[in-house]
Amino acid sequence: MGKQELWRDNSPIWARPQVDFYRMFRDDLFYQVVGHIPVEEPLDMGGVLTLDLFSTYSNGDPYGNQKIYIVDTETRKYIEAL
Repeated sequence: MGKQELWRDNSPIWARPQVDFYRMFRDDLFYQVVGHIPVEEPLDMGGVLTLDLFSTYSNGDPYGNQKIYIVDTETRKYIEAL
């Protein structure tokens, strides 16, 4: 991707599949793991795995399952770390 494409909303840098679904660049080849948007559980959509599970509400209460995952990007499988 060129410099201009990387700054668009659907680039790998700004992927937010939980907000708006769209196909990612080469999602058949690449599997992207992101963590910049809080989710309650791992969210696997459109070649992007969102794992921001350690966020908090404004009052300090936890948001997300507070778990760590191990990701195999070749098989696109993830498991909870013990």
